[in-house]
Formats: sequence, C-alpha cells, structure tokens
Amino acid sequence: MKLKVLKPFRIAGKEYHSGTVELDDSVAARLIEQGLAERAEEAPESFDDAVDISEVLPRSGSGEGTQYSIESLVGQPIKVISAAFDKGRSGRLEGKSIATVQIETLDGDRGWFSTWSGPMIDQLKQLQELNAFPVKCKIEERRGSSGYRYYILASAKVQARESDEQR
Repeated sequence: MKLKVLKPFRIAGKEYHSGTVELDDSVAARLIEQGLAERAEEAPESFDDAVDISEVLPRSGSGEGTQYSIESLVGQPIKVISAAFDKGRSGRLEGKSIATVQIETLDGDRGWFSTWSGPMIDQLKQLQELNAFPVKCKIEERRGSSGYRYYILASAKVQARESDEQR
C-alpha cells in the first residue's frame, strides 16, 4: 500500500521522515492506525479529475473586495476589519513580514491592501492580540531619519479636528 508519511517512524532499522512510501498492507494499516501515516492518494487519471489550485491553496496576499494601494488610502478614514500575516518568499523581500489588511471605507466599500511597513505590521499584530478589530483609523505616511518611507495607523479623530479648523 502506498502511504504518505505524517510523522517520522522506523521499521526494520530504516527511518521514514517524509514523502510517500510503499509498504506491506498489514504494516501500512498499523501505521495508519497509529497516526504516523495516511493512505497516499493516487494521481488523477485525467486532466478533469485534477483539483484546481484555487481549491487547495489560499490566494496569498489578497483579500475580499476592491484592492487598494496603500498610497490611495493615506489620510482617509477607514475601518480595519482584520489582518493576516505572512512572509515574503523570494528576492529581497524573502522572509520579510507582510500584512494583508481587510478594510471598509467611509463609503461602505469593502476591500483590502497589503503592506510591508514594519511599524504598521507591529500595530496590526498588537490590535489582533487585543482582539480589537474592527477599529476606525487613518493611514499616515512617515519618513525615517534616512529618508525611507513607512506607514502607521493613526486616530481617525485627528483628521476630523483638522478639517474642522479649516472651515
């Protein structure tokens, strides 16, 4: 029987750590019963039998609704509904944190944006730990001492006071 290894095991002095392995049916049944392996699924017979990738993998770096650029949201009141965190997988961003942020605009449009901004990601993680979502806020653009650009979440109330002063 063909098995997919779930947890490392040793049989007759040979160690199995990952992948698939062909073993005697009685041994395979014992490993399945112990939760060390599961029956390996056979490859689909035809193209139409194969599952679509969208049914298996989540859409990385995407949310529901309209995709926004973070620049288009700077200074605008938004409601942050949730955030999901991941790591970059290639190039200069490999291993760097990324957040996909689900939002609602003042107009009621639901959408999302992605950010690599470390300070904003730290804020989003704190909000998630505090179970504080949803929160009203605005996005501010800042410049570091060496001139690099980053973003933070700020109070939406501050903008309301500023607009009152301009009247």
